[in-house]
Amino acid sequence: MKKSKRIKPIIRIAESKEQKAATELGRAQNQLQEQLNRLQDLFNYRQEYHARFEQTGRMGVSIQTLHGFRSFLEKLETAIEQQQQAVKMAQDLVQRRKQQWFATRDKVKIYNNVADKYLSAETKQEEQQEQKDSDERAQRSS
Repeated sequence: MKKSKRIKPIIRIAESKEQKAATELGRAQNQLQEQLNRLQDLFNYRQEYHARFEQTGRMGVSIQTLHGFRSFLEKLETAIEQQQQAVKMAQDLVQRRKQQWFATRDKVKIYNNVADKYLSAETKQEEQQEQKDSDERAQRSS
């Protein structure tokens, strides 16, 4: 069997791995977007909460309401910090998945280049053999 045909299953496997890596990268990017959306929601909620508190604060608030506001705001800040960590983790995962995809893509390119070289060498060898056969036929007929 020719080398160019023997390498085809290897290329198919590498392409399958590349496709899987691309799918994983896509999932990681989707997860990152979800985490960013959640973080933005928390920021928006904090802003709305501040605005509502300021509006009600103009009319005067009790100490108990003020403590409740501060307590809730601390919890909200903790949630924001945790969500920022989740975003960081999702960003790190995207980077790892990108590196994996680049590595698998590079392997596919290398295998395809090798296959092209094999095919080119085989074609050249076949052409040389045909030329040799043609020359021998020409010599025999003369």
